[in-house]
Amino acid sequence: MKKTNLFQVKHLANRGNFKRIEKPFLFKMNNSTGQFNGTVDPVHTHDCIIFRLGLYTVLGFFCILGFIGNAISISVLSKDHTSPIARFLLQTISLADNAFLCIWIMQYTIRYYIEYALGGAGNSPAWLYTRVFTFPLLYMAQTETIWLTVVIALNRYMAVCKPYLGARYCNTPITVYREVAVVTAFSILYNLPRYFELKVVETGNGTASWAPANYTANYYYRVIYTDGFYQLFSFILPLIILAYVNINVTLAYRAAQKRKQKMIGRARKETNENNITLVMIIIVLVFMLCLAPARIVQLVTQYKYDHCHETAFYVIHVVNVLEVSYFL
Repeated sequence: MKKTNLFQVKHLANRGNFKRIEKPFLFKMNNSTGQFNGTVDPVHTHDCIIFRLGLYTVLGFFCILGFIGNAISISVLSKDHTSPIARFLLQTISLADNAFLCIWIMQYTIRYYIEYALGGAGNSPAWLYTRVFTFPLLYMAQTETIWLTVVIALNRYMAVCKPYLGARYCNTPITVYREVAVVTAFSILYNLPRYFELKVVETGNGTASWAPANYTANYYYRVIYTDGFYQLFSFILPLIILAYVNINVTLAYRAAQKRKQKMIGRARKETNENNITLVMIIIVLVFMLCLAPARIVQLVTQYKYDHCHETAFYVIHVVNVLEVSYFL
């Protein structure tokens, strides 16, 4: 494969005739025609390549810090025995975040160094097989984290706004374990088709390239699965649920704070519940602030640009930094 092919525009090999995965997170083809809109140099000039390499190097460093932070959180939470349900949910989402961060670093930070610094090493069959077969795991970890956030928000909503029903039906260990199991199963099954969207074609001389599966060019597959389901399950539906839940939980939290100010004594358990509620509110707000801009840019631009010096190029990268930041 020629070296210029290393600089094609960032998109997931999800649609039509694509060749390489270059999208930092939301890897999409550019339109519903199934045609790959990525281009090679001079669309990506040397300064743009350096910008992207530098950006994802820095982001990779922050991913490492995020991984360490999540690991510390898991360790600290393991010593907290006052709120076993909240502890389990927060530990689980930290594990999902770390899974995402590990795969992301390999797919992008390490990958850019291999392809740009080592050149032909980026086309070795071993490296391409590794990327192709670990790439769906990135989507699985993303889906897991998003819907675990929804589970956390719903459990907090039931505990705060409907405590009697929550204590009886929702906020019990066995129920929470089942909820996490369902989310995990859904994350795996929903993203299984991505394992068959790409195949590695060995071209000889120790090199290889991508090739798309024929069904990825199907119009209904692209519109329903690639675009429709992705937007629905990764943004629209979670956002609607989280917005409704967060508004109600925030109002309940503020009411609890007002009651606290009027009372001299305060039970430790209730104070702890309020602290947990505050943490959940922050998690949901961060979710909205980090993911909403990326989804809006995706819908508006479809990740299309004619030259890397265009504003769209930089906007796309900035919102992807925001999106990955959610997992830190």
